[in-house]
Amino acid sequence: MGRLRQSQCDVERGVVVVELAPADIHREDPTSSKHANSMLSGRSGWKRPLWFVWDPAGLVIAGFAWVLLFGLLLSVLLSISQWVGLLSLMGVTEGLWFSGLFGMCLWCHIVVLTSNPGTVPFKLKGLSVDGEEDADVEEVEEEMPLHEYEECEDDGSLLIYCDECEIYRPSRATHCHTCERCIVLQDHHCPWVNNCVGIGNQKAFLLLLLYVTATSVQAALLVLLQYAMCARGKYTCGLQNDQFPGKLGGWILAAAAVFGLFCSLMLAMELLNIYQDPLFTHIADQLAARRGGDKSASRLERHLSVICGTDGMRASWFFPPPERRALHDVEIVQGFRCRPEDAEIC
Repeated sequence: MGRLRQSQCDVERGVVVVELAPADIHREDPTSSKHANSMLSGRSGWKRPLWFVWDPAGLVIAGFAWVLLFGLLLSVLLSISQWVGLLSLMGVTEGLWFSGLFGMCLWCHIVVLTSNPGTVPFKLKGLSVDGEEDADVEEVEEEMPLHEYEECEDDGSLLIYCDECEIYRPSRATHCHTCERCIVLQDHHCPWVNNCVGIGNQKAFLLLLLYVTATSVQAALLVLLQYAMCARGKYTCGLQNDQFPGKLGGWILAAAAVFGLFCSLMLAMELLNIYQDPLFTHIADQLAARRGGDKSASRLERHLSVICGTDGMRASWFFPPPERRALHDVEIVQGFRCRPEDAEIC
């Protein structure tokens, strides 16, 4: 059994309308617990969130990811230096290209780690639609059997009560016990980035997987190229001591294989789940109805447009910072409405 609250009024675009509850409701300040955050700002987009999850295990794993990334970068640069020299034309080209990929990996990791994944505000209650008075809005709170909830289609008008947060949240949000918050369109909690992956940072997470895969492929190709072009009169080619690329090349190949396979497979799984998720279709249809159509050429592009905050594919998809969304688009995606005057704290 679970509690729900469903407005009987006409909810436009399938968006549940909510507002912040009065400030005298006593709750623990989230900025004093495991994380600090700043959410929406302004009527037309996302402010760069201030968000950090204080989870010791997650911090250790995320820090270990940085050690691995820096270790791979230094190993590749050392290998290039031993091969053609870092100051040669080929050395400079390879070094800059690999450093650029490494920089994108680091940028994406920082954005995912420090971005609000899409938390539901702590203090929410029902609000009238398009100026309707509260007296005109009938709200019902009742018990719903689990099998009915599982069969219920999420049209955005269903609010589920979260016992941990003690709030009503849209059914498209899931509670994370590590972040101690309800996350809109949560994918999973990832210890490698010490954060949840949700609508607020999933774009950067997908890019992180993409750029780590590209970096791994580049590193592996570099070692294979070194082996193929090895001057046998100067070096004994191989992956052992006194050979070239030597054990350093062997370590680079092993690291590239592990990172590349893991991230490429995870990226493929993520894209498949996004492609098959009917909720993304539902949200994309609502956004298209508001805009009068969409420019996406495929189902996957439509669903990724929901995550990336654009109407169709753009060059900005390949950079981790989130797009600025219109307030109405934010409401459609997150499944609840914030009053414009409360936008900076909602």
